[in-house]
Amino acid sequence: MACSECRVPQELIEAIIRNLEGDQRTLARCARVSIRFLSVSQKLLYKKIVLEPPIYRGKSNPRSINHFHGVLASHPLFADYVEDLTISHKGPLFTWLDAKATNWLSNPHDTSLLEAMKQLKNLRKLKVSGVLSMGRTYDSPIDWKNLSDDMQLAFNHACNEFQHLSVLHLHCITNLDVSLFDISKNLQELVFDAVTFASWELDGDESVWEPLPDRSRLKKLCVHTYGTSSLHFARYLTSYRTGFNLSYLESLHYTNDCLQEHWRLCKMLDECESSLLEFEFSPSVETYFFDDPDPLTFSRLANLRLLSLSLWWEIDSVGGQGPLGWLKSRLNELAYFNCLEVLRLRCHFRWVDGDGSEVDHADALDWEADIMPWWLWREADRILSDTDAFSELKRVEICFIPRDGDTLLPIKEFCDEVRANAAKLLERKMLYISQGSLRFVECLS
Repeated sequence: MACSECRVPQELIEAIIRNLEGDQRTLARCARVSIRFLSVSQKLLYKKIVLEPPIYRGKSNPRSINHFHGVLASHPLFADYVEDLTISHKGPLFTWLDAKATNWLSNPHDTSLLEAMKQLKNLRKLKVSGVLSMGRTYDSPIDWKNLSDDMQLAFNHACNEFQHLSVLHLHCITNLDVSLFDISKNLQELVFDAVTFASWELDGDESVWEPLPDRSRLKKLCVHTYGTSSLHFARYLTSYRTGFNLSYLESLHYTNDCLQEHWRLCKMLDECESSLLEFEFSPSVETYFFDDPDPLTFSRLANLRLLSLSLWWEIDSVGGQGPLGWLKSRLNELAYFNCLEVLRLRCHFRWVDGDGSEVDHADALDWEADIMPWWLWREADRILSDTDAFSELKRVEICFIPRDGDTLLPIKEFCDEVRANAAKLLERKMLYISQGSLRFVECLS
């Protein structure tokens, strides 16, 4: 049989090689096999690009922007293959004390990123990260104010000119300028993780609301921030200046350790009440928030599938039901959630004495026994087990989390108490109880 008659169809070759997406080493080898492997291998090799500092372990980093810019200069067609770009302030295991490694995004003489950005026409996802592969040690964020003019122009170009850019992740950044989003047009997913924002105030009369044309129709928004700077983004997001249209939002994760002006969050919910499917609300606030005369309500979110809430309170010798009483008052409103499938509760506790001082283990166990009857789990079980109100409910997840590394939390007693008073949920095999730890939260995406 002639050799030409044994040729494998090109479609089959491409299907096999596409299964190697993400395996850069194997794709590089495939690209050297034959001309028939080359094209599809190159497209997958350059589909996702990670740019890191120019110095890696004291040597020139092949993932640097200068190297990537040189590749595009030699092979301009490769720019069309790039769909996912990560720009990292620091790569793994590099020389920490080298100024070229730590300040490359602030270099006023380096225009390579801006020039490379202008060549990328098909970019769909952009991530800007202060730390890459360094776990939760956010010790070297990107300071947005210190970016060089060309670097800022590069990011502005990405938001304004990339017609296919729909996903933007910003990780470990300080002094982020919210006006960057005035020019965004096609974003569908926006994630802030460990971000602080620069000061921002609205110019003009906010009562005269004229939305910007061609605003991004966000479908997913994750705001995982810390400090009061998140107020600047909340003010921007709820102003007429915002570049986002929230009426199409399907997933909202809003986590902050200092939430103020919570009416702005209510305003966000007003805009997306008919489209929202997932809502995670985890502010580190004290119980006064839940006793506000104008409290946050959820009854209008009729299409919600997943609701995740964090309940924060301190337990002392006086007892008290804390936010659980607030939750019970809201469960009746949740009965409007005929589509709700998952209810997730994170219960954050800290044991303190009546005067605010720490308590010993024996006191904590005594108080636990006295306080249990206040916790109203039986009422929660009765309401959530109502199949007429919650016909689609499949899971009720409860996680007990000690605050500040508190080891006094009698987790076994808590779990036993819930099980003893949630018999209906247990019977339907819907109740899941676990113990967690308090860490800086990141986007559950």
